[in-house]
Amino acid sequence: MSATRSTTSFSEERDVVPAVEAIDLWRHLGDGGTGTQVLNGLSLTVQAGEWVSIMGPSGCGKTTLIHALGGLEGIDAGSISIGGCDLGDASERERARLRRTEIAYVFQQYNLLSDLTALENVMLPLRLAGRSRRGARREAHVMLQRLGLEKRADAVPARLSGGEQQRVAIARALAIEPVVLLADEPTGALDAAASGHVLDLLRDQHRAGQTIVMVTHDHRVAAAADRIVMMRDGRLVEEHHLRAVHPMDLPGLVRLEAER
Repeated sequence: MSATRSTTSFSEERDVVPAVEAIDLWRHLGDGGTGTQVLNGLSLTVQAGEWVSIMGPSGCGKTTLIHALGGLEGIDAGSISIGGCDLGDASERERARLRRTEIAYVFQQYNLLSDLTALENVMLPLRLAGRSRRGARREAHVMLQRLGLEKRADAVPARLSGGEQQRVAIARALAIEPVVLLADEPTGALDAAASGHVLDLLRDQHRAGQTIVMVTHDHRVAAAADRIVMMRDGRLVEEHHLRAVHPMDLPGLVRLEAER
C-alpha cells in the first residue's frame, strides 16, 4: 500500500468531483405526527482532501447524517454521491462495493471484533475488498506499523487500551484507502491523552490527503478540521472556515450556536 498513491488520487479528485455531495436530504423517524423530522432539507458538499467537523446539540441529526452519507441509513428524499457515484442510482451490489472499498467508518465504541487480533481486525476489510490473505496480512502489518501498533498486532481487543482500540479501528478504516473517512465521535470514549494520540493520527492522515467527515462535541477536536458546520433541527445553520477563526473564539462560537 502506498501513501503516495493516495495523495495523488485525492489531489486529482479535488479538481474533478467532490468526495461527498449531499443535496436536500430529508429523513423522518417514527409514525406520522408522533415521529421526528431528523434531516430537514440538508445539503453538504465536502471536497476531496477536506476535513469537515459537524457539531450541534444532541438530537439535531448529526449521527443520522453521517450514517446516511455512508449508506448505513436510508433517506426519504434527496441525493448522496461519494466520489461522483450516486448512492441512490447505484444497485445494491454497487452500494455494497462502495461500502467495502470507498467509504470507511470510525465509531466512538470502536466496533472491533472481539475474537480477532488487532492484525486480523485490520485484515478483514482488505479481505472483503478482494485482497489475498497474504496480501491483506502484509498491508495490515504496514498500517499497524504506521500507527505505532506493530507490537500489539497479536493482541485481542480486550487486551488493548481504549486508545489502542480506537487506533486499530482507524487502521482498519484506512487500510482500504477510502475516498472518505466518516468518524462519529472518534474521541468520545477516550481520556485526554488517548484523544490527543487519535487526533494526531487523524491530522497525519489529513495531511496525506485523506478526506474526513467527523461528528464531535469537543471543540478542541473540531478545531483540527478545515471547516466546522453547525447543525440544528436537521439543518446546517452555520459554518466556520477555521483559517478565519482564532482558536480562542471557537468555544464561544459553539456555545452561541447551541443556545440558539
